[in-house]
Amino acid sequence: MKYIFLALLTISLIAHIGTFIPGVRESMDWTWPLHVAVVLLFVVLAFQAQKLAPSVFRPQSILTLRMDPSVRMSLQSVPRVMKAMFALTMVYFILIFVATFFTFPGGTVEDIGGQHRLVSHGQIIRLLPQSEYTGFQNHLVRSFSALWIYFSLAGFIGAAYILPAMKLYKEANEN
Repeated sequence: MKYIFLALLTISLIAHIGTFIPGVRESMDWTWPLHVAVVLLFVVLAFQAQKLAPSVFRPQSILTLRMDPSVRMSLQSVPRVMKAMFALTMVYFILIFVATFFTFPGGTVEDIGGQHRLVSHGQIIRLLPQSEYTGFQNHLVRSFSALWIYFSLAGFIGAAYILPAMKLYKEANEN
């Protein structure tokens, strides 16, 4: 599973970098499968973790921040460089999200009959030139790909370091 997360991380990075290259038109039309794949695999990873440490997902554990010993030990198995990458990725995602919130227009961008339109609640706000339409599409993919990068990296760390450490902890404490 870690290699699948690594592949998703790589593809997400490529899609994300492509949004910064002038003249390259990114679109959710071809990138939405990344969204589905990252979310589904992350859910599978969460279920695997829940099997190893059921108390992690109990509401009282989450609300009181009591950490299962296997989780505490497995988090210590994550290399510092991966923790730093994860923290930087989280900060980057938050910055991209805030930038999107403040710079994205109030409405959706649609391509209807070859015309690019900015639409809000069914009303056409204005027509967009091709360059602006491409910019909006790239901005949308940039926002989502930052999320995919974050969750792909989290999934990779979980599959490569945390789950194996949780398994070892469980095996050592069952005997």
